[in-house]
Amino acid sequence: MGTLHQQEQRGKPTRLRGYRIRIWYQGQYASDLSSPFLWAPEPHLPPEWEATKNNPNMVKAILIRSGKPFEQFTRSPASAYQKPGQSSRE
Repeated sequence: MGTLHQQEQRGKPTRLRGYRIRIWYQGQYASDLSSPFLWAPEPHLPPEWEATKNNPNMVKAILIRSGKPFEQFTRSPASAYQKPGQSSRE
């Protein structure tokens, strides 16, 4: 009886999902197929994904889950060359 009560207190176990991130910098293919797995509890995405999207040198990134593209982020190549605070219409 005590074991059942302990399981109820713990609740549902946290499920971890494995992700990989493929990144392109300025038209060059940067990451390879053997990029490491990133683990995050479901339904959250790994914090490295937000950091990748905030990287000004990155042109394209794909978050892969279960071997399939899960989310994609693309930045125009021209904006990757700009310095922070500079507008594209100068």
